[in-house]
Amino acid sequence: MLTAAHPRFGRTLACGGTIALALSSVPPWAYAITDPTQADGQTQVEAEEGIKTGHDFVIAPIPISNPSIGTGLALTGMVLYKLDQDSPESSTALGAGYMSSGSWLVGVGQKLNFDADRYRLIAALGLGQVNYTFFGVGADSTSTGVPIEQKVAGGMLDFRRQIVAGLHIGLRYSYGTVKTSLQAPPAELAPILEGKELDLTIAGLGPVASWDTRDRQFSPTKGTFAEFKSNFANSAFGSDLAYQTYSLAWNAYYSLGAPNVLAARVYLCKASESAPFFATCAYGTGSDLRGYEAGRYRDLNLIAAQAEYRVRLASRFGAVVFAGTGSVAGSFGDLFSSTSLPSAGIGLRYLAVPSQGVNISIDYAWGKSGSSGLYVYIGDSF
Repeated sequence: MLTAAHPRFGRTLACGGTIALALSSVPPWAYAITDPTQADGQTQVEAEEGIKTGHDFVIAPIPISNPSIGTGLALTGMVLYKLDQDSPESSTALGAGYMSSGSWLVGVGQKLNFDADRYRLIAALGLGQVNYTFFGVGADSTSTGVPIEQKVAGGMLDFRRQIVAGLHIGLRYSYGTVKTSLQAPPAELAPILEGKELDLTIAGLGPVASWDTRDRQFSPTKGTFAEFKSNFANSAFGSDLAYQTYSLAWNAYYSLGAPNVLAARVYLCKASESAPFFATCAYGTGSDLRGYEAGRYRDLNLIAAQAEYRVRLASRFGAVVFAGTGSVAGSFGDLFSSTSLPSAGIGLRYLAVPSQGVNISIDYAWGKSGSSGLYVYIGDSF
């Protein structure tokens, strides 16, 4: 997993999956230029109505650390702006990143919120290479793994309309090419990988929906954010394979005496039996859960639950402690009897942009069987 952004948007380039870019992360060493028309250039009507005009330009080097693909650096240039007073901020970004594993990514992204937040559009284009290890399927896999190199290129378009306050429903289309190179797999992985198509075009369309009652997008102190995503890959959309994937995430935030917050998250994932191995549910992807190499445990079904206590220490500094557990299994019913995969860790936070609540985060997490990982990223884990 290539982590270079806030978890909610543009967080991953995972095993040949969707390519996306960070559109809303601003570290303190970012070089920002504010359009002077924001202040003196406002009209009297704009000033009276409190409408912010102009743009903020940001160039941001982002250090990255992740146990899946090592350490590295991403460089993102972006412009932030509001299309109207009653919509969240929109953004346009260009970015590139390189990791010590040889993984790299370049891409462009667009996020638009407009018409008093009635419409939300996210689009991304990119290409890159991901080098990682495939360990097989199931929570009890003991394989030492096989190194895999995947070259990916593609894009995504997500358009949603507000149905009622807080609820947006729409469609997402994704298209990508995946070219996989791997060494001769060990005996225990040969039945999974042998005979598989390694050069594929993957394309799909699926309904998406989100429910958002948070008090703010970054570092919320109360409210709920839930999101459903689906993808129906089919030849009708340009795909070489026909399969489906589904995911459901639920985040809740509770104020425990400002500014301290208890955050909780539950994540579910399901893939059909016809899904390619890199599109199955991979434990450790995103923030579900930290402490595991992404994909060390994967299967057709996944569940993960965690809680994080966020404390403000002094000035702009804070700390977190988190713990959770989950499992992967071939069927949904087996998730609750499958091998448990616990996780726990601690972290530090630096409030880089107080006006938006954007943090620089450093976490260290422990998982099962001595697995652990150091994570450096922008934003909160969820």
